[in-house]
Amino acid sequence: MTAINFRWLPALFFILASLVSCSSGYEEDGEIDGTGIQAQGVIDGFGSVIMNDVHYNTDNAEVFINGELASVEALELGYYIELAGTKDADGESGVADTVLYHDKVVGKISRAPFTDNEKTYIEILGQRVELDESTLYVGTSLDTLARFDIVAVSGFDIASDAVFATRVEKKPTGYPVVVEGVVESYAASIDRLRVEGFSYYLTEAEVLGERTALVPGAFVRIIATYIQNESFLRATKITVTENKQLEEGVRVELEGIAQRIVSPRHFTIGNVDVDASSATYSNGTPEQLIEDSWVLVKGAANSEGTLLADEVVIYPNKGFTPATEAPSQ
Repeated sequence: MTAINFRWLPALFFILASLVSCSSGYEEDGEIDGTGIQAQGVIDGFGSVIMNDVHYNTDNAEVFINGELASVEALELGYYIELAGTKDADGESGVADTVLYHDKVVGKISRAPFTDNEKTYIEILGQRVELDESTLYVGTSLDTLARFDIVAVSGFDIASDAVFATRVEKKPTGYPVVVEGVVESYAASIDRLRVEGFSYYLTEAEVLGERTALVPGAFVRIIATYIQNESFLRATKITVTENKQLEEGVRVELEGIAQRIVSPRHFTIGNVDVDASSATYSNGTPEQLIEDSWVLVKGAANSEGTLLADEVVIYPNKGFTPATEAPSQ
């Protein structure tokens, strides 16, 4: 992956900010809109949706999974979701208007679990996926993951040029491939796109966006299938997106991994710069913030897209209880 692009989050919040006066709903490009709180994080539990330590009522929420309208019951433990809604004054409960989930990457494991600089990874379709003790496994485990297994990964981009996996689920043969990445080349004569070292044929693909935008450096999300004895990939849908910064004044709650720590008051989550110079810290002190710490940052963006934090919550023991399926809701 190209380094530190936490691309879908800034695009999401750009849409949310531009529709502040509108009722919530679903946009054709797969983004969500709404008012009040805009949050992104891991589903930690149900009985409503529990994310970022807040219980969101989902009785009237619109839920979209991989671009399709879905039921609340289709959401799973460990999904890294985007949510628009409102939060109660107590800060512990709220109401979700819209919930959006996309698989981050789906495909065959090309490199089984390996260690690099004391971190554990797998590789899928040219993308490095980081795993740790907080990753939830469904239908598989860290010990049984193997080359050529097809898995669906939920997670987010991190600054170390990788995807961090919050959930890894084994899938059957023939399950559609999903990949996000930067276009390396496009051969119009044969309608072939190269992304992250893999080639995708577009002859039967639905392109959401202008084909003229399929140029080197563009960021795309591809859904594809293996063809010809699984030697090639044929795209069925491609979305071309832009990397927009956070919109000024948008209230956000962002869960992720703190990296590129200049000081305990200045760090990044994905490609979002965080200025915590005026923030209070919970579950720890600024001095306890170290590289790769799990954090929840609450605040609003300035005109440069920097997230001005008023609270930083440190999760020193982030993790899941091992499970193979989400509890009943």
